[in-house]
Amino acid sequence: MRQPRLLQEVAQWQAIQIRQAFPQATLLVGAPACGAVLATLVAAELDLPVAYVLTDAELQWHRMHVPPAGEQVVYIDDLIGTGAGAQAVIAYLGNQQHEVLGVSAWLSRVQLSVPMTTLIEPPFETYTVSTCPLCRSQILHLNR
Repeated sequence: MRQPRLLQEVAQWQAIQIRQAFPQATLLVGAPACGAVLATLVAAELDLPVAYVLTDAELQWHRMHVPPAGEQVVYIDDLIGTGAGAQAVIAYLGNQQHEVLGVSAWLSRVQLSVPMTTLIEPPFETYTVSTCPLCRSQILHLNR
C-alpha cells in the first residue's frame, strides 16, 4: 500500500480479528517485505513483540529479534496465493519450538494447516488440484 494511513487502518482491522481469534498470542511474525511491515503495524496495535523470518535461501530469523522458544505465534501476511511460502514459515516456526496459533491475512486463495482469519473472502472460486474442473478436463495441467 502506498498510503501509510490507510495501511495503518487495515492493520487496526487485522488487530481486532487477531485479538478475537487468537487472544493468547504472545508474538507476531512477518516475512519481508510486506508481511514484515504489516506485522510491525499490527503488533503496535496489539502491544505485542514482533519478529521477522527471512525467506531468502534458508529460512532464518532476522538478527534484530530471535525470540526464545515457546512463544504463541500468529503469522501475519497480506495476500496468500499458493500458500507455499506461508506453509514454509509455519513449518519453520514449529521447528523453532513455537506454537503457531494461526495466520492472519487480508486475503488467501488457499486453506493452510493452521487456523486462519482473513479480512475478506476471495472474490473468486478456489479449488484444490483434485477438485479443479480445468485440471479434470485437461485444460490446465498442474504437477500432481
